[in-house]
Amino acid sequence: SDFGWEKDVERVKKIATHTNISEEALADADQLQSEIDGELRYLLDLEEEQQVLAGDGAGENLNGLLSEAPAFVAADGLPNANPIDRLRLAILQVTLENYMPADILLNPTDWARIELEKVGGTDNRYVYGDPNVAGTPRLWGKDVIESNSMTIGEWLVGDLQMAATYYDRQETEVTLSDQHDDNFVTDMITIKAKKRAAVVIKRALAMVQGDFTFS
Repeated sequence: SDFGWEKDVERVKKIATHTNISEEALADADQLQSEIDGELRYLLDLEEEQQVLAGDGAGENLNGLLSEAPAFVAADGLPNANPIDRLRLAILQVTLENYMPADILLNPTDWARIELEKVGGTDNRYVYGDPNVAGTPRLWGKDVIESNSMTIGEWLVGDLQMAATYYDRQETEVTLSDQHDDNFVTDMITIKAKKRAAVVIKRALAMVQGDFTFS
């Protein structure tokens, strides 16, 4: 087989956040350090999710999936009148590139809109299914992933494991220091959390992005 490998470089980026707290508060509340540790880790993970999806690659931003995913092109002669139609056509677009899409990424508002679709007329049944049935959200046999990192009205469909590789160079590290700004003279402590990672897009055609704008 001729794989056609090309040499390329993707720089490992750093994601970081910090907060300040007084020495007295940190010393007087035994649980405060662990609380702040948890909050910083959560904020860092949230920023990481946003970067993996929508990072533009500039500076310390990751090269996100949406920055490389091809645009949606509707297949001729097939229905494309509503969000459910369009997502099926997106699956088709990826499939025609010889990949098997497994995930649909949506903003929670868009997924709620799809779930709330009713048959219409005097029939108030939900088109999508029975709201009493619990389970993993799925559409057209694919897992639906809700994320606030997706803009309302936009979506991403694809085999994301084939499309990109996430490299975790350094897991989250939380450190404390009084050597920041005027911390030493004001008795403040800076608590910083950081991680280093890279996203490498290897097969952009294994995914497709689009929106729910209909003419």
